[in-house]
Amino acid sequence: AFAAASLGQVHKAVTPDDEKLAVKIQYPDISTTIPGDIRLLKGVMRPMPEYEIIKIALDEIESVLLDETDYEKEAQNIRFFKDNLNHDQVQVPAVFSEFSSRRVLAMTCMEGRTLNQWLDTGPDQKAKNTVAQTLHDIFVKGFYELKTIHADPNPGNFLITDDLKIGLLDFGCVKRFDGRFIRIYQDL
Repeated sequence: AFAAASLGQVHKAVTPDDEKLAVKIQYPDISTTIPGDIRLLKGVMRPMPEYEIIKIALDEIESVLLDETDYEKEAQNIRFFKDNLNHDQVQVPAVFSEFSSRRVLAMTCMEGRTLNQWLDTGPDQKAKNTVAQTLHDIFVKGFYELKTIHADPNPGNFLITDDLKIGLLDFGCVKRFDGRFIRIYQDL
């Protein structure tokens, strides 16, 4: 493994046509342990006066984690962003369906430094502004135009290239919104 994923590991591979891949492989049985772990947490927290509020949060966490175990769904999310984000400064990997399944996801291996690694290199203010603007554009276009956001803002999910493009990684946590919610958000 050359990288850790939330619920698995990422390995490098090469196709028969010499294309470099990043292959995300899920930890064995992770999808079956999540409901049990959440059930345990609910049991521990049940006596708390705030339990009903905590239960709502735990139900959402369980739902999101279970979604993240479905790599076929993540592949659909990747394809959606690749087809629709259309930003010159943003790179989205291509999915290799022939090497993917519900628990294995093969995609283009993208080059760059994670956001934190890039910041550690001491980029100048102009470079920081460029990257910040692109991150802002990703959210604004995703939310207002696509009604869909990449909802895992971990700095490790953004690769910064030498020419200041941003490679988006990890599409397991994607949130979709209806038009009514977006209108209310705009009014706010």
